[in-house]
Amino acid sequence: MGKHILVYTNCKDQKQVDTIVSSLLEKKLIACANSYPVSSTYTWKGEKVSENEITVRMKTTSDHYKEIEKEILRLHSDEIPEILVVDIADGLKEYLDWVETETTPNQKA
Repeated sequence: MGKHILVYTNCKDQKQVDTIVSSLLEKKLIACANSYPVSSTYTWKGEKVSENEITVRMKTTSDHYKEIEKEILRLHSDEIPEILVVDIADGLKEYLDWVETETTPNQKA
């Protein structure tokens, strides 16, 4: 895993998004989150499921991943929530520096 990462999860509604994102921001585990509606279709326990969800994309550093995973699992309603990590290979240095500042305890931007 690289130093900077995106963590993705899908939520059932905006209330769940707000709960998860607020907790992660408060604990300084993420710098930012973006959310957008998606239509999901998948097989669950042998049944085809189609539903509307909200995808959440969170910017952070890899050293926070395990804590983020634990917090999502604690707050998410799904039995097995989607939690995926994508490495950020490169990006604007100033933006990546901001991500680090925002996810460092006892730091103010």
